[in-house]
Amino acid sequence: MDDTTTTANFEEKRSQLLADREKSRRCPTCGAQRTRESLFYNAEQGLMQMLREQQLIGRESCIECVEKHVGQAMVKIAEISSGYPAYHLLAVGHLQEAWEESTEYTELHDYLLESRRDYQREGKIPDWTRIAEMITEVKSGK
Repeated sequence: MDDTTTTANFEEKRSQLLADREKSRRCPTCGAQRTRESLFYNAEQGLMQMLREQQLIGRESCIECVEKHVGQAMVKIAEISSGYPAYHLLAVGHLQEAWEESTEYTELHDYLLESRRDYQREGKIPDWTRIAEMITEVKSGK
């Protein structure tokens, strides 16, 4: 085999691999490129996150979700002392989620933000009893 044949075989295999790669990127139904769809999805998610952070739009409030996230934060904070220091980040995240889920309950919403900030900045454990009482008040319609 001479160099020309080897080069031709290589180019043929290379072209076939590139064609196969391009084919695998396309949706088998509509032929649209998956990367394009993925880019649009990621851009949409980023836009929604930015709008939420700027408080231009919010989630619908859900007191059960608030209760769930507060409970998760309690568990994570309790487990930090058992040798899981990375749980601090999870606790901060759950307090933030509880805050985001509580926009319609102004007093609770403000207190959760204050509690999350105090915990995140100073390590001050939230007043779980007060938060539980506020959740109970919301659930009872007071």
